[in-house]
Amino acid sequence: MDTQTCRYYLRILASKRIPVPIFSRLLNVYGSARALIDLPRSQYREQGITSAQIELLKGDPSTTDSFAEVEAAMAWSEQTNNHLLCYESNQYPPLLRHIDTAPPILFVRGCIDSVLKRNFALVGSRSATAYGKRSAYWMARELSKAGMQICSGLAAGVDTKAHEGALDGSGKTIAVVGTGIDRVYPPKNARLADRIIENGALLSEFPLGTPPYLETFREGIAS
Repeated sequence: MDTQTCRYYLRILASKRIPVPIFSRLLNVYGSARALIDLPRSQYREQGITSAQIELLKGDPSTTDSFAEVEAAMAWSEQTNNHLLCYESNQYPPLLRHIDTAPPILFVRGCIDSVLKRNFALVGSRSATAYGKRSAYWMARELSKAGMQICSGLAAGVDTKAHEGALDGSGKTIAVVGTGIDRVYPPKNARLADRIIENGALLSEFPLGTPPYLETFREGIAS
């Protein structure tokens, strides 16, 4: 995805002037940043979009309050194995576009091709029993050996064992996290996160630096 389009998405989200559900709905209807910029103002007003929000959506360059955050994200994306996937990108997961409030942009670390593969989701309690952890590990390992890619959330408990089993089964795994992608939660999974980046990908819908708020785990795609 070209840098201008990525900056457009990042600037709108960083401004916090347009709720993500509204931005997501507009993208679902019109499909791209260019379509939103070219949309007549009257169509925005018909949908209850305010004048200030219209200026932001129309790409008004005078909006500079989020410049530092946007440029930090762009600099992050230029590092090895780091990627920004906008809603209109060909590499954006197609099924994800069809959920309510699809994330306008995704932060990805690792193998970008892993994002488009079919996954077997395996998640569970952070305070799982020893039996539950063993079962999650065994299931993930055997499915991985059979060629399935495992998707989980990098959390303690079942999620951790699911990722470990997938990796020990010589397969790939994706971790959809509830923090900014530059943070690992829980911290003790830092080495596991490195293994996942080498054999799959980490994925987040949240801005860089986002801490592990309860809401991000409940409301994001990580849930």
